[in-house]
Amino acid sequence: MHGKIRVITWLTGAFILFSLAAAPAGAGIEENITKTKTGFYYTVQKGDTLWDLSEKFEDSPWQWPDLWHYNPEIANPHWIYPGQKILIYKKEWAEKQKKEAPAQDKKAEEKTYYHYEMIDSVGFIRDHAVTPCGRIFKVRDDKELVSEGDRVYIYKGEGPEIKAGELYTVYRTFEPEKNMFQDNSPGIQHYLTGVVAVTDIKPEYAIANVVKAFRDIHEDDKVMPLVARSPDIEIKESVPGLMGEVLLSEERNALIGQKKVLFINKGKKDGVKQGQYYEVLHQPTGEPEQHEGKMALKPYSIGRVLVLHVEESTASCLTTESRKAIAPGDKIRCPQ
Repeated sequence: MHGKIRVITWLTGAFILFSLAAAPAGAGIEENITKTKTGFYYTVQKGDTLWDLSEKFEDSPWQWPDLWHYNPEIANPHWIYPGQKILIYKKEWAEKQKKEAPAQDKKAEEKTYYHYEMIDSVGFIRDHAVTPCGRIFKVRDDKELVSEGDRVYIYKGEGPEIKAGELYTVYRTFEPEKNMFQDNSPGIQHYLTGVVAVTDIKPEYAIANVVKAFRDIHEDDKVMPLVARSPDIEIKESVPGLMGEVLLSEERNALIGQKKVLFINKGKKDGVKQGQYYEVLHQPTGEPEQHEGKMALKPYSIGRVLVLHVEESTASCLTTESRKAIAPGDKIRCPQ
């Protein structure tokens, strides 16, 4: 078997390290470090384990429980995967980095970032559905509620070949849907439910363990290769004069509150990029006695969204501010 995962196990009180990855982590470790207001984050690379990261940051691999303690979002210390962010709290290490930082890094440090830990769970709307690598056809022990650590069986699909040791995003799709505010369907929604690590390949199916469960994982959910996304989102300038509208909530709720994900009908072709902020406007209406039918009144600002992911004609956004519930059909524009 080959792959990217290393596992730490215990036997009679001693630690034994089993490596399923032939190559060690990259040597230029400083290239994978990001500084935010909350501290220093390291981006996990192929072959990394808490054991060897502890040796780099704590000077002893036996300190890996401290590293795990600092990162409670790591549910299972046996499983860390490329693209995952690990927070480093070691003060003396941070001070050392500060002293050794080259002058050219000062400009980079001035950049502003928004940290969104759940970035890998953010879905998207695309004109055509992703071709899946496979589908989950069974959960071990026939469990209805699938959680981290559970084993699943994947029937191979028409997409890229499934490989042992690789990580895959679990998702399901919703068929095109339009509402009263749209002339055309916005596309196919890809709803991400988790991440699995493939451990073994059989002639007609693959075996995988669930390493992340963002939502309920179901039988018949599909899998596609994991594309790691950094949770540190660099803030960028919005597109001047851009006007668009809210398509729908990721969870398909009628009303969208703060810290929820929604989709807008603007994307790459419109100049939209990850890290841009847009203002959300509500269009009130009135129906005076002397007027037949409703009148559109002056729109007003009800919130703000941050672009998390961009497709060709749509974007996935986080509602960072909401003074009133946002709904499909509300407008978005460049902040003024």
